[in-house]
Amino acid sequence: MGLFSIFSRFERAENSDWSYYSAKKLTKRTELYLAEINKSRYGKSGKYLFYSENRNLLLKLGKRLIVTFGLPEFKVSKKYRNDVSHSKEFVLCVYDFFPDFINMMKNYSNKNVSFSGWKSNAQTLKSYEAKYQERYLQKY
Repeated sequence: MGLFSIFSRFERAENSDWSYYSAKKLTKRTELYLAEINKSRYGKSGKYLFYSENRNLLLKLGKRLIVTFGLPEFKVSKKYRNDVSHSKEFVLCVYDFFPDFINMMKNYSNKNVSFSGWKSNAQTLKSYEAKYQERYLQKY
């Protein structure tokens, strides 16, 4: 399969912080993911997290995981992670509706890419809420 055919299978969007990729073809797993995130803002959906100093490796890995597992979408940071001071790592978030593939994702960890695990949307939203609440309390 040529390089063009691999890249033509993805929709791409950008903002100043992230590059977003989603599969053009809807798989059954993507339909389940969309149904889950539409249930509530917390739901069971979430993301597998990978870190690397090499952003291009994360882009290639994200595309490979979407194709291999039929996952709906991923994003890669354009800036170094901000949750660890002085970090020189980029973040890959591969979205799914449930962490079914967590054991298989560990196999993609190597000396250049580290797999951090699964983080649910509920965990992400709670950490954002706590962060913004703390900022609000510091102001007043």
